Amino acid sequence: MSTLTQRLAAEAAEAARVRDALTHPDVVALRVDRVRLLADRFIWSGIAVGLLFTMINVQVFAAQDAERFSLGWWGAWFLDPAVTVILLGVLIAEGVTSRWQVHMGAWARGAKWSLLAATYVMNTWQAWDAGWWAGVVLHSVPPLAVFVGAECRTGIQDKLTECVHAARAHATHRTEQAATQTTPRSGAEPGEAAAERPTDFLASQAPRPAPSTPDSTLGRPSRPRVGAPASPARRPSPVAVTDELLSQARMIRTRLLAQGKTAGRAVLRQELGVSERTARELVRRLDDQPLRIVTGANT
Repeated sequence: MSTLTQRLAAEAAEAARVRDALTHPDVVALRVDRVRLLADRFIWSGIAVGLLFTMINVQVFAAQDAERFSLGWWGAWFLDPAVTVILLGVLIAEGVTSRWQVHMGAWARGAKWSLLAATYVMNTWQAWDAGWWAGVVLHSVPPLAVFVGAECRTGIQDKLTECVHAARAHATHRTEQAATQTTPRSGAEPGEAAAERPTDFLASQAPRPAPSTPDSTLGRPSRPRVGAPASPARRPSPVAVTDELLSQARMIRTRLLAQGKTAGRAVLRQELGVSERTARELVRRLDDQPLRIVTGANT
């Protein structure tokens, strides 16, 4: 093999190692968490500024003609925080559940929308009443920005979690594919199995000497030796199910059972990107260790 071929083969092997390290599920999860933290900071900053702006407008709306520094004037300052505190609690809880792709339910979404709607009405009521259209636009922007930020934050958390699942499924698929390529198929020569692997493509281009036996050299067909033991039959390679893959399948089944759904072979194949045999083995092991979903405290 020439020097150029050896150098290209070394570069290909190094690039494959770097790519395996960059696409490792744990590395991808760490990068996704960094993006998640950065996105959360930006969105929370916008929500905080918008709520501070609405607090001033709500105070003016609630105080009306109350004398400055009177009890009515001071009490008007507590109206917007009463709404904002509940809204922030819902948003914080929704951020955690959306990260793990757990549905909050209708009450959480209804509370969030109703609180944001109340904030919008209190911010724009005086502008609508006076027919001041510029004021309507001005006082509509902050509540709408808070609403859009609260809604898109949930979707962003969910899709970032999907990225982690996709990286895990891709790594599992590559592991199974590498194991399949390493195991030579029935009736194939060892040289053929090595040539089929992409990483050994350059090495396979080097000329290989033709196999020769005493019988083939003399022009006679080779015959099996009398009394030679028969080669053992090839056993199918076992299904590779790691503890990490089993733990991930258990988390998926727990989430689906909490939503009233089932997690069969088809669901595990779609979620994890594994083969039919691997999905069947995962279902068998999960059935051997049934999950318990606790719905309430024992009395």
